[in-house]
Amino acid sequence: MHADRFVALGGPGDLLYLAEFGGCSRLRFPTWYLSQVVPDLTDRLAAVGID
Repeated sequence: MHADRFVALGGPGDLLYLAEFGGCSRLRFPTWYLSQVVPDLTDRLAAVGID
């Protein structure tokens, strides 16, 4: 399944984290490590208007 929505998140030292939604639901760390997006992150993003 392909992701159809993405959000770039700034981290410490201007490091970029990329979250994929609507399909894979993965989080890419600045080191290129991939992990599943946890529901808590989805809830927090929705709370600030990113869904």
